[in-house]
Amino acid sequence: MLDESTPVVLTLALAPDGANIALGCGSFTLVYRVLNSELRGPWKLSPPTDLGNRAVRVHKLNFSIDSKRLISSIQVEKNSHKHAVYVAIWTCFGADLTLESQLDPVSLTVVRVSASNPDPPLTDKIQGYADDTGLSSISLVGHADSRLIQQVFLTAVLSKPYPSTLFVTPGSKSKHLDLPDARIDTAAQSQSDGSSHLFAVRSGRHKIIRVDVRNGTAELVANFSADRKGIHQTKEDKMSLSMEGSDTVNCIWRTADEGLALKTSVLANGKWTCTTRELGGVFRQLSGMA
Repeated sequence: MLDESTPVVLTLALAPDGANIALGCGSFTLVYRVLNSELRGPWKLSPPTDLGNRAVRVHKLNFSIDSKRLISSIQVEKNSHKHAVYVAIWTCFGADLTLESQLDPVSLTVVRVSASNPDPPLTDKIQGYADDTGLSSISLVGHADSRLIQQVFLTAVLSKPYPSTLFVTPGSKSKHLDLPDARIDTAAQSQSDGSSHLFAVRSGRHKIIRVDVRNGTAELVANFSADRKGIHQTKEDKMSLSMEGSDTVNCIWRTADEGLALKTSVLANGKWTCTTRELGGVFRQLSGMA
């Protein structure tokens, strides 16, 4: 159903209720909808702000847990070290897709090691920073209850601190991620409508943290450095998260011997405990590889 003129798809998001599919194409978003048991669309959502000729580097999408809102974040290049992120929230229930909120632009500082910049500042080399890839995830928090303060939580793989907790009301003061290391590979959103917690993976550290977006604080859930020893940090070898609630997180990755390790961390009586399951055999059997 994609038109031949559609540019490359940078990201995809599926609503929890399965009724909406969003494709991020950089300068705009395409939404397909299931209406009366038929797949219809696409609806084209363009950013409220004119991006002009700026190069789009990253596009991230996500739906709220109640499937009634779509959040879009587009990272564009202003110059080699300064990027801007434009965040928009769309309502997507009923017959129409309408713009609900356009947040103030978020500024990011990007440090890159490239042919044109083979020798970054000494402070960056000392701390061992690799290329900054920018936005890694976006989530809506506190969206199901109008009495709660609605917030946007974004994560990024960046060397420099960046605003992570954004209030939906334009002009509200943003907070920085309260972590020594601002490089976050990915984050998982709670399946509970009113939860203020998310789980995140610290880039290159093999550590799972739980973040309370109300105050920006974080606590260590698990450190899988020993379990992941010897695994090369490629895009395919990153950890993936799923969050059942504020006290349970599942983490899965491909092991060095081509297995699949599933770690489930549960909070009980103030302490995090972890159980392990090997799913490689199950995967190979279901995929016909066994």
